[in-house]
Parts: sequence; structure tokens; C-alpha cells
Amino acid sequence: MTAVATKVLDITKAELRKDALAHRNAISLDARDAFADAAAKRAMSKLDGARIVAVYNALASEMNPGPLVGLLHQAGVHCVFPRVVGPDTSLEFCSIASESELSLGPLGVAEPLPTLPAIDIGSIDAFVVPALSFDTAGNRLGWGKGYYDRTLAQNSDALRIGFCFHQQIHASIPFTQHDQSMDWVISELETIRGRNRERLTRPENQQ
Repeated sequence: MTAVATKVLDITKAELRKDALAHRNAISLDARDAFADAAAKRAMSKLDGARIVAVYNALASEMNPGPLVGLLHQAGVHCVFPRVVGPDTSLEFCSIASESELSLGPLGVAEPLPTLPAIDIGSIDAFVVPALSFDTAGNRLGWGKGYYDRTLAQNSDALRIGFCFHQQIHASIPFTQHDQSMDWVISELETIRGRNRERLTRPENQQ
């Protein structure tokens, strides 16, 4: 890719991030709660058989995974939460017993305390991933810091679910060879099969 092409791509992503954030912020609090409940029920159908699921703590107007975490706990699934280690590293994931084991991380997101042990990334069966935007092929547009891209690359066989509001899904977004795509993109209205990735194995209930 030439320098000119890279510059155009960066501008396009910056514009998309600004637009996506504005649309997400415009969703009312009541609607966000209802949408999170609906999306959680959709996501559960793709997580059948998972034992360890990596989730996240919502930042600002992100889709709240709380209802999904509740359903996973009821099903006996173990949930782990991300922690930022450094600016150019992958994420660590930890178990927490309660919200008292969370503190505000460097990105302004509640994350496990530094004293909690991290689990092996390879032991995670599925990742539930936030973003500013997804497209119908499963591509993801984050904040550009690369945390999830580096993390997902370390466990390529785990199921990946993009979790978002319907307004965050576009027909196409720009992506590079380093961007990690999703197996599914799930909103309150849709369950979309990503087309840009083939996992090493795909259990029958996740087809």
C-alpha cells in the first residue's frame, strides 16, 4: 500500500469513527437497555457449548454486555474481562468475583485490578467484542489502538462475536490485513455471518 493510499484510508477511518460515535451517542438510554437485552438473547444462540467467554465492560455509549453476562452466568459459562497492560501489547483477561475487583484503567474503562491473575488467552472459547462500527462482512472498526487486533491474533480458533447496535452496522468499512474480523456481528435486530474469516475448527452449533 502506498503512503497516499494509507493517508486516504486513515482519513476515511477517522471520519467513520466520528460519525459512528455520534450515531451511537444519539441512542436514548431506555433504548440502549432494551437493545442490549435483545442482542444478548441473540448472542446466546451462538455461544452454546462455550466454557470461557471473554466479554468487556462498556465504555460510555457502547452496547452494554451486562444482560449477556447474566445469561452466560445462568448457563454456567465462565466470563473473563479485559485489562490493558501497555500501549503496544495485547489485552489480558481475568476473572472477577465482584465489581469491587474492578478499577478505572488507562483508557477510562473499568478493568480487573492489576493484582488479579490473567488467564491463558488460548483457553478462551469465544470473544464478545465492542467497536465503533462493523460491516456485513464481519470487519471491525475500533479506536485504532490495535488492542483487540493483537489479542484476537493470538487465539485465531476462538469464536468472535461483534456486539453492537443496529445503527453501527455498515455495508462496508475500510480494513487492512492486520485488522481482525468477526465470525458473527450481532445487534438487537440482526445476526450476521462474517464472510472474511475461516476458523481452524467450527463446532456444528456455531455454523
